[in-house]
Amino acid sequence: MAASVTIDDALEARVRQLAKRHRRSEEGLMREAIEDFVRRGEARDDFLREAREAEAEFRATGHHLTGEDVDRWLSGWGTEEETDPPACHG
Repeated sequence: MAASVTIDDALEARVRQLAKRHRRSEEGLMREAIEDFVRRGEARDDFLREAREAEAEFRATGHHLTGEDVDRWLSGWGTEEETDPPACHG
């Protein structure tokens, strides 16, 4: 897909300078910025979807861990006290 974006002169100058400092093309720099923005947006959408699913599962089952359960479990990681994940409450 070919696309075009209109940017103001000040932003264009900033892109040009950044591309020059990094020895990159302006187009490559903008493509990378768009890819990064899309990747972060998709990750945010995935996180929110997973959070909604987790909340729905909690409401349906009541299964949960407390912050104290998780802290205790994580504090043992990489030590001789490392254990399996704690069992859910509920």
